[in-house]
Amino acid sequence: MGGFALTTGTVRVKSCPETMKIVEELRVLADGMDERNVLPGKAGEGKYGSGILEVEVNIYGYASASHASEINDKVREFGPYAVEAAKFTTEWESQQGRFFVGSKEQVARAESKDALERIQELVHKLREDDAARALQAVTRRAKMPPFKRRYFESSCNICPFCRSKNVASGPLEADGVVAWAPVECPDCGHSWQDVWVLIDVTDVLDKDGREVPCGSSGMPATHIEGKEEAQ
Repeated sequence: MGGFALTTGTVRVKSCPETMKIVEELRVLADGMDERNVLPGKAGEGKYGSGILEVEVNIYGYASASHASEINDKVREFGPYAVEAAKFTTEWESQQGRFFVGSKEQVARAESKDALERIQELVHKLREDDAARALQAVTRRAKMPPFKRRYFESSCNICPFCRSKNVASGPLEADGVVAWAPVECPDCGHSWQDVWVLIDVTDVLDKDGREVPCGSSGMPATHIEGKEEAQ
């Protein structure tokens, strides 16, 4: 199974045999793609001094989900040699995302900053009475493990483990305002449980069919958590 894949970004790393080895391995992985630029160049003195490379990665073309993931995993190998966190844009089958490359500390700081920026964007877009709920939702999502973030960012349309669109959901069960359904991916064998919560009531009519104002945000019910039950 394949589709359009893209990985693009620029990372500053220490110039050493290890980083050049990653560059060469990336070029091998990108062989056959429509665009396969992996360009290392001197970053100049700057605030980090000499001996720093600026590696520009621009790879896109037709690829399987596993091949696209392999390219992104190889880019992440620059992490221990990075002098600052770098943001990379990624896409597979129109599912867009981003990830950061750097040391654990650099990535943690960058992800926190990125999460805060997303929160601020949402707060500006939503009405005042929805801001607190948006803040909680984005904060919760920022603390999720990567597979959950991938699942939510795909609008829960792909397997968060192998990125296959061939996911099957079982019957929905509910208890009060919470509902859940089993989901599995036949392609990689993972299974998990989707959990849903009722967050709004809309289109309320009285007994005579007249609309009842209810101050609704019009937002649909959405996933609040996906619990992995990997086999």
